[in-house]
Amino acid sequence: MERTECLCYFAIKGKFDPREATRRLSTEPTRSWSIGDLRKDGSRHEFAFWECGYTQVAYPNLEIDCVQAVQDLVGKESILSDFKSEHDVDFVLEIVPTICEGVTPAINISKDLMHFCCLSDTTIDIDMYVYPFEAR
Repeated sequence: MERTECLCYFAIKGKFDPREATRRLSTEPTRSWSIGDLRKDGSRHEFAFWECGYTQVAYPNLEIDCVQAVQDLVGKESILSDFKSEHDVDFVLEIVPTICEGVTPAINISKDLMHFCCLSDTTIDIDMYVYPFEAR
């Protein structure tokens, strides 16, 4: 049986070297790739990607505190701003709830998180998957 869950992470997407992001932010990514790297299907990535703070909660613990996704970056907003002005990149806080059988997660977007997103020019993207009862 599928279960309700929610995940959240911070990502940098665009034209940049992910190793430089790691060096400048002094934070190891949970996942990254460069432009031209191979995907599992044999095609190549058209943009670079750097992810950190991957957080996931699943039923029955259904409250996700999204500030955990950026906790290693708080206080580094000026580094992020400089990085963004030097590269063709976007910052995004991805929130991905998957809702099964009508069980919905609680998503906490605190004032501190909103402040970080404003200072770093980070977009909040909620990509929701809702599945009908008894069907996926």
